[in-house]
Amino acid sequence: MADDGSKALGAPVLAGAFVSPKVGDEIVARVPRAEVTGAELDPGTMASDLTIAFADGGSWELEVGKIHRGSAEQVVQALVSRSG
Repeated sequence: MADDGSKALGAPVLAGAFVSPKVGDEIVARVPRAEVTGAELDPGTMASDLTIAFADGGSWELEVGKIHRGSAEQVVQALVSRSG
């Protein structure tokens, strides 16, 4: 993907998810931030559902472990403040 100078939202691959999750070097998808239309975190007991919506009607649905819920809340706040 060419660098057009815009900010992008990337979806990294997680390695070792069952022991100690670590963000890998590989990015499986990249979307310009201008395409993000919303974000929502639905907290659960052990895991939360993070949904990121895009202008084309598509979305990413991710599961976030309880230990990372605070970081996910920060991501949602950053995305909502930029898209709303």
